[in-house]
Amino acid sequence: MKRDIVRPQVSDVYIAVVPGPGEGGQTQWSVVLINDKDVMLTHVIVNASGKGKVDGIEKSTATLRLFLGDILAKSSKQVEVLLEESFALNNNYWVSFYIGSDIYDKKYQLSAGEVDLNELVFAPVLNAPAILIK
Repeated sequence: MKRDIVRPQVSDVYIAVVPGPGEGGQTQWSVVLINDKDVMLTHVIVNASGKGKVDGIEKSTATLRLFLGDILAKSSKQVEVLLEESFALNNNYWVSFYIGSDIYDKKYQLSAGEVDLNELVFAPVLNAPAILIK
């Protein structure tokens, strides 16, 4: 039965970690969901959590469950602000959405230590530098 379920592949939907100005001249990192498709994503839900070891001690963040609603074609929505304390963790984002009557889902991972100003690439739709997770 399970093998009969068709799971459509997700493409042109990304998680981006975008630097911006923060308090006191610090960089603030925002997690953004990008829809680079030519169609709207509807009923978008994101689960966000972080896990890993810091100084040999297992740490984890609370799991955020966010309903983002609809995301228009070639647009984006902010998911969360990523706190600096979370950079040492593996941050996971599970994104689920509809296109028409088909449901899609994909897991994205921002690995520990991956947030680095030297690792920025050009992010579609945002037209800005970001860490892009495909």
